[in-house]
Amino acid sequence: MASGMDPGGGSDVPGAFVLSNLAEVVERVLAFLPAKALLRAASVSRLWSACARRVLRGQRTVAWVSVGRADALPDAAPDGHRLLRAVAEELENIHILPRTVLYMADSETFVSQQQHRGHVKVRKRMSMETAAALEKLFPKQCQVLGIVTPGIVGLLDNPELRVVLVFGYNCCKVGASSYLQRVVSTFSDMNIILAGGQVDSLSSLTSDKSPLDINATGVVGLSFSGLHIQSATVLLTEDVGDEKAVEAAMQRLKAANIPEQDTIGFMFACVGRGFHYYQDKTNVEADAFRKFFPSVPLFGFFGNGEIGCDRIVTGNFILRKCNEVKDEDLFHSYTTIMALIHLGSSK
Repeated sequence: MASGMDPGGGSDVPGAFVLSNLAEVVERVLAFLPAKALLRAASVSRLWSACARRVLRGQRTVAWVSVGRADALPDAAPDGHRLLRAVAEELENIHILPRTVLYMADSETFVSQQQHRGHVKVRKRMSMETAAALEKLFPKQCQVLGIVTPGIVGLLDNPELRVVLVFGYNCCKVGASSYLQRVVSTFSDMNIILAGGQVDSLSSLTSDKSPLDINATGVVGLSFSGLHIQSATVLLTEDVGDEKAVEAAMQRLKAANIPEQDTIGFMFACVGRGFHYYQDKTNVEADAFRKFFPSVPLFGFFGNGEIGCDRIVTGNFILRKCNEVKDEDLFHSYTTIMALIHLGSSK
């Protein structure tokens, strides 16, 4: 991007002039970069260095990486431990500069199969060597706490995971939207229901001792796991603008055959789909839901962006309709996501 700039800071290229002089534009561009790439970009000029520091200060306070056993199986590979290589690759994509790191690893991943069957002193020595190499991947001032156990628990490796509701808050801030997209993309390839939206802020009645910063940005979620969980979502697109079209969408949801007993309904709608959207008629979508699902409670909100698609997961856990959506097809505006979550029989 800087190829059009001369050493004196001048340029005949308009784009190069903008990227050499307008901090607001530079900051917005740099906000899309992960932390390591951001640090490299900071060496371009004083302006870019100052912008990079501001972006880093405003980045998410928490990030995570997940490495599966297939990606991290240790062996005698000539270029080193596969776990270290996999973590190093993941660290290239995080958007924060780590200060504190907590990692958990199962012992079979942390040391090789041969070493794992060896003497306990050998296993401990090899674990310490792997831990030392792992710590070198992080900044020198970073505090690292590692735990090696017989097994670990993770949401992504849960075979009974059925539904994840995702909510991003204060997503209008720089970098917040890309962080939300990264969270959603983590689950988008899984055969689960994914639904949610973007809201103004996050509050909690249990956070009196540690009150939340009203200007903070981030993502929260709620997951539903279990063999008996069934769920379905339908997307009411921007062209769904009258009662007949809304009822047609509800018929699609009804066709999923989700049991209505012990079931909860969720509605995540764009703030622009109020009564003005339906020619001054109120509760058009909620009333249509009630017509087809009279015994199912409905919860939800009008937000600033919607997440989801047409997707059905039944009791035998077969994805019946997904339309092979891509990550970007899960984010919408001027739409409504309707979801049913069946919690299983109460018997």
